[in-house]
Amino acid sequence: MLYPVVPQQLGDAGVNIRIANIVAMTSLMPPFSLASLTSSHPFPSKKYSTHIAISHCNSYFAIFKTGKVLLLSSKSICDIEASFAWLRTFFLEFGLNLSQSYEITNIVSVARIAPRLNLLSLAFLLPRSAYEPPNDLGPHAFQRSLNAIVYHFAPSPVKPRQTALIFASGYGILTGFKSFDILHLKTHLLSKQIAHIAEDHPEVIAKAHPRGAHPRRHRRICAGVKS
Repeated sequence: MLYPVVPQQLGDAGVNIRIANIVAMTSLMPPFSLASLTSSHPFPSKKYSTHIAISHCNSYFAIFKTGKVLLLSSKSICDIEASFAWLRTFFLEFGLNLSQSYEITNIVSVARIAPRLNLLSLAFLLPRSAYEPPNDLGPHAFQRSLNAIVYHFAPSPVKPRQTALIFASGYGILTGFKSFDILHLKTHLLSKQIAHIAEDHPEVIAKAHPRGAHPRRHRRICAGVKS
């Protein structure tokens, strides 16, 4: 069952899930021609551009030559339906009819799945996971590695693959889901799996630093002391 998603608690799991982005797909009803649309909204001048970009409020549409239409940046079913309703009205000016149905192709969410973690310890114990250590290669964000665990919910390479990026803060970014129910279920199971690992291996839970004794701050202060 699909339903509008708002930040909510996951029952006994106590996992708070926040929807960051929903990608939905629909299509133009055949026969169609994009000629009238491209007269006012042309394809970008890039050589290999394949879609027309249209934005409305916080929604972003990609209209492909094949008639496929992608919607990005929605956060609930209400957002999706309101955005597609606007696009249907917009398309009528160009003699285009948009399908009444759509499919969710990816849900991206953020969830607190554990307390603060020792990632290196957890990566050795969590199946289907790999640790991406910090490695600052330069001043720009794209030159820095994740410092996170990449966790795959299943071994099968189903696309989009259901994946979680687990950070030392205990938060995770979950992607590759097409159903809210499955997203909730698997987030709950991942949280329980980490909790069970921590019961046998308490070292995976990071110790809280005393107030005012943050190690990074301490290193910065010591670095400035002259001998």
